[in-house]
Amino acid sequence: MNKQFAQRAVRDANIVVLGVGQHPSVYLEATSPERRHAAWAFFSQNLNNTLAHLIAHRRTQGFNSTSSVVLVGPSVPVPGCAHVQRPQRVAEALRLEAFAAGTAQYGPSWWHNARVNQLSTWLAASHGVSYLDVAARSIQRADTAM
Repeated sequence: MNKQFAQRAVRDANIVVLGVGQHPSVYLEATSPERRHAAWAFFSQNLNNTLAHLIAHRRTQGFNSTSSVVLVGPSVPVPGCAHVQRPQRVAEALRLEAFAAGTAQYGPSWWHNARVNQLSTWLAASHGVSYLDVAARSIQRADTAM
C-alpha cells in the first residue's frame, strides 16, 4: 500500500513533501562509536539517492522543476512535552531540552538531529529542492507535540 502511494505521489502530485523524520538520530545513537562514521555515510548516501531518483522520475512525468519537491528536516523533541502548557521562548526551550535530554529515554539521540538537519540542508540545496527547517519552531511549541 505504501509503495503504491509513493509511486502515485512521484507520478501525479503537484508537490512532493519528504520528511527526514526522527529515526536517523535514534539509529545513530545506537551505533557503536567506531561504526558511527559508516552510519552517517549511509544516511547521507540514502537521502542523496532518494532525492536523485525522485527528481529523475518526476522529470519523466513532466515535472522539470525541482521546486515541486520539499524536504522537511527533523523536529527537536522536548522531553516532558506533555507538561508544557504554552509556547516557549528559544532560550527557555533550550534550557529545558539541555536538562531533560540527558535523562529522557531517547534524549541523547536527539542531539544528533542538529547534524541530520545540517546534512539534509546541504543535500536539499545540492539537488535544488526546497528545505523546511522545523527545528526551532518545534522546540518552541512543545505544547503542541502531544
